[in-house]
Amino acid sequence: MNQALPVDFLESIPLPIDEKAALIKSIGEAPPVSIRLNRKKADLIHALTAVPWHTDGYYLPERPRFTSDPAFHAGAYYPQEASSMFLSFVIHQLGLEKEPITALDLCAAPGGKSTLLRSALNESSLLLANEVVGSRVNLLEENLTKWGVPGFSITQSDPFNFGKAAEMFDLVVVDAPCSGEGLFRKDPAAQGEWSLQNVNMCASRQQKILNDVWPSLKAGGILIYSTCTFNTLENEENVAWLLAQQVAESVVLSSLPEGVESVTYRGAESYRFFPHKLRGEGFFCSVFRKGGKPRTTKTERPFFKLLEGIFTHKNLAAIANEKGDVFAVRPEHIPTIGKLEKLLNMRHHGLPVGKWTRETFKASHGYSMLCDTEYNMPSLDVNIEQALAYLKREDVQDIQAVSGTHLIKFEGFTLGLGRYDGHRLLSLYPMDWRIRNANSAAYSPIVKAI
Repeated sequence: MNQALPVDFLESIPLPIDEKAALIKSIGEAPPVSIRLNRKKADLIHALTAVPWHTDGYYLPERPRFTSDPAFHAGAYYPQEASSMFLSFVIHQLGLEKEPITALDLCAAPGGKSTLLRSALNESSLLLANEVVGSRVNLLEENLTKWGVPGFSITQSDPFNFGKAAEMFDLVVVDAPCSGEGLFRKDPAAQGEWSLQNVNMCASRQQKILNDVWPSLKAGGILIYSTCTFNTLENEENVAWLLAQQVAESVVLSSLPEGVESVTYRGAESYRFFPHKLRGEGFFCSVFRKGGKPRTTKTERPFFKLLEGIFTHKNLAAIANEKGDVFAVRPEHIPTIGKLEKLLNMRHHGLPVGKWTRETFKASHGYSMLCDTEYNMPSLDVNIEQALAYLKREDVQDIQAVSGTHLIKFEGFTLGLGRYDGHRLLSLYPMDWRIRNANSAAYSPIVKAI
């Protein structure tokens, strides 16, 4: 693999010559495998080595067949690259979890950082997860829905449009599209796509993204910029450019985990992850606080229909939009969601839970994924073969149950909804999410339900 590394890339690595050899060697090695637990749904079965910068992150000894694990589809954990979990370290070091805030994950798909933020932030915080590419919005919705923690909305808007959402956010996370050098060993195909021209194009696009989204950050708010690349053009040069362009201060983090390097460049403090120095892929992160004086933004009168009797959870409300789509939201978020809906292309106002038609609520898959919710619906336990058949959206045989809709459960994890017709269980698992290549022989449990 190392012989295929582009010469220009090797020359651009921001390391001394003796360290470059160690980095190049690490790129030829197998990447570590790590997961992040959903503490509202699961705990570990066996002790695993912890990710040093995230209390819910763990390394696996080898990569399992995640597709064959029903707990994965139930949102019990998320397979996430360890270095990118550093976002949680930043959140907690700055105390952003202590009070309710409004946060934006600007480049959110596939949802790793969004699900991390939804768990790391205060439960009363509102997270806006945005993705500009329509096909990737679907994957973002899938992962946030399975995670099952309400308090988010999903938009599909270009960063330029966030200029209209002036000073709406206390926290903005920009995990910028980049040349992907830090993922070469995870994705060898990325090596063939690399070029200096692409690096320059990415750096220019990243500056535009930062410039576009900056007005949406409140004075005193925090912006976290990150990439999964090594070169200084997309990293140090860009954050120094931001510091020179905007009224902002670079935020210095303390008590860094072993292996994480701090870099100071033209007044900007940044943090680098090199795979030869820690168990993780290449990653870069820098944190800024916006200067200026906060201003008051007015709220909008929301148009949503508020539905009664959908949830027993006191901190959840059900709202229906004009199309009858029903979403689980926190009541205190409704005015802010109403304003954002008028400014941006809102795809999901909250966690999608069903449809409201002719004064009747029909639950969808998201309803079954909700954490901390009591259900007025019977449950039906299935074994591993039946669970995988259900997830493939096949009819499940050899089931005895009363007719009607059930919560389908495997080893304590809720997989979704199914309807028993008196002879068989009809899978109501979302068609677009159904699995194909999975078998019970490959099932190797990692977590247990709580």
